[in-house]
Amino acid sequence: MQSVVLSIRDVTKAFENLLALDRVSMEVAERKISILIGPNGSGKTTLINVISGHYNPDSGKVFYRGQDVTGVPPYKLYGMGLARTFQIPALFWKLTVLENLLVAEKNNPGESFVKAVLPSGIRSLKKFITPMWRNNEERAVEKASRILDLLGLSKVWDRPAFVLSGGQLKLVEIGRALMSDAKLLLLDEPVSGVNPTLAHEIFSRILKLRDELGLTFFIVEHRLDIALSYVDQMFAMALGRIIASGPPDDVLSNKTVIEAYLGG
Repeated sequence: MQSVVLSIRDVTKAFENLLALDRVSMEVAERKISILIGPNGSGKTTLINVISGHYNPDSGKVFYRGQDVTGVPPYKLYGMGLARTFQIPALFWKLTVLENLLVAEKNNPGESFVKAVLPSGIRSLKKFITPMWRNNEERAVEKASRILDLLGLSKVWDRPAFVLSGGQLKLVEIGRALMSDAKLLLLDEPVSGVNPTLAHEIFSRILKLRDELGLTFFIVEHRLDIALSYVDQMFAMALGRIIASGPPDDVLSNKTVIEAYLGG
């Protein structure tokens, strides 16, 4: 039996007179690549924002690994292993690819004024004069290097973000999310605006991350011609509701889904 990593129960969200989410319920299986589809305005991004803590639902619950995380702010979810990316990457443009990953490392003692100057130990003079953040920084670099290898970004590790292609920027966004040791990644249109060849490369990397690191992905994506080859589970939304779920072929052949897309 598959484990459930994310459970949404009767979540409702309205903006004044606009009902964006209407009693949404769904379960995302662990170590699977799940995709959320639907016409523009169907509520997909609102749902991602509720799950990731950017919006509080008006009613309903969000559970991550069995724990109620409804309304938990994004930075706390980040520390719990739930991270997200955005449709438009928001990187530090003048920092290198490696540096962009390093700033996303959590619990770095070098960020503390006191810990930045404290020694790492007193068993030897060398350790006494070495700041405690030094070893953590070395481990963070090693960790970031492994992630860059998995994402195929090792050759551009020292390039500033502003010279990267759109597809590479998307991969750096994923890399930064992985620096949190995330187990569930919410990706908002990871291949939008990316040429087909690199779009397939991005999904191939997502597949590799799932298989090698045991990650779960919940993805909002419009480009079904690209995504379908890599997806395990599909959810379809319309008018703020989940109207179908299951294997991709079953969902896409569902009459309600077809009508929602074609206006029937």
